[in-house]
Amino acid sequence: AAHGLLMLEPASHNFPDSLYAAAVVSLLSIWSHGGAIRFGLAGAITQALRWPGTVVSGIVLAAAAIWTRDDVRRRLGALLTFVALGGAIALAAIFTGDAEDLGFILYFETFPEHWHGEYAPGELLSRTPHFYALWMAYTGGGIVLALLSAFGPRNPARTGLRLVLTVALTYSLFLCTIDHHPTHYFLPLVALTGPAVVCAAASHRQRWISQAMVGVFALGLFWFLSGNRVW
Repeated sequence: AAHGLLMLEPASHNFPDSLYAAAVVSLLSIWSHGGAIRFGLAGAITQALRWPGTVVSGIVLAAAAIWTRDDVRRRLGALLTFVALGGAIALAAIFTGDAEDLGFILYFETFPEHWHGEYAPGELLSRTPHFYALWMAYTGGGIVLALLSAFGPRNPARTGLRLVLTVALTYSLFLCTIDHHPTHYFLPLVALTGPAVVCAAASHRQRWISQAMVGVFALGLFWFLSGNRVW
């Protein structure tokens, strides 16, 4: 529901971010249940939808290696192979003149479009509180509940929670200093918050804590969806 609202209000539905958000979440599922080729292909598709897709795919593999001790080398190799293939095609298109402005477009869309040449540390850091406040509001406080639940004895649910949070928080570092915060930037983060809250609720041994967490999360989300806009 929150995802749909952020797409429609204030009108970010003309971007491919719903597909990108779904692709980002699918990386976690494919890492867990798919092989190296499937993960590499999923990473390349995520890259095709949005420019940071390969970076996010790499973050997923790094988080998996840290929290699950998984050997990610085959998946990383497949990812780099597919991305290199796409890069070779793009390079060929540049030389043939079919995509002669691609290099400038990628540069402009990555830096001037988002930071407008303002790279002073004080200027960048001043934007972060607003960014994370928006993320908290868009998820009904769910991201805060998930973060609090990450501390505690290790168990399968908490390991999954830490993995998802590592991906979401690391990715957020690339977005939090941008000089504007349109709603579509948050769609992948909102999408990742969902499984994070599920893992958080499952990580507690006491059933009443899990139930209370879900209740607080539902109330916070209802507050946001009931008309308390923050943009």
